[in-house]
Amino acid sequence: MKTVNIEELLTWAFVHELPKGGGVEGLENPHSAWRMLQASSWGKITSFGELGALIDGGRKDYDNFWIEQGEPHEDAVTVGRAVAALAACEVVIPQGWNALANWPDTHGLAELYVARAVERYRARSHEQRGEGIVSLVVGTAILGREPDWGGWPSAAASRPGSS
Repeated sequence: MKTVNIEELLTWAFVHELPKGGGVEGLENPHSAWRMLQASSWGKITSFGELGALIDGGRKDYDNFWIEQGEPHEDAVTVGRAVAALAACEVVIPQGWNALANWPDTHGLAELYVARAVERYRARSHEQRGEGIVSLVVGTAILGREPDWGGWPSAAASRPGSS
């Protein structure tokens, strides 16, 4: 048995194992965990931002890339199904939540944009919000990153414990 952290597990599953043979529930299913990232227009924007160019996708957007043959590891399939199940979860933003509590005073400008973003988020359907959760997890796993849970205003900001 090998011990890995959650970020390593997700990257292994979505980058190395699930692409084999089409991933969890196959590439044909636009609602599968592997395809969820491309299920939204944001996924397309992210792909363009990574490459800086549009790539001819062929008849279907996955026809032009090579998929390693063989079945994905059963643990990766379990991970993929668990991530796909996150679409049923709900993110609740409490009334009066101050997203910028640790930021310097922005004289109401940043708060206005946060309020607009929260309003747009709440206007989305449950399915759209669920797809966003799955896209966040799959996208960060594929990029080998993790979500930034801090709310620091910039990289130059002084963080507790940093020098």
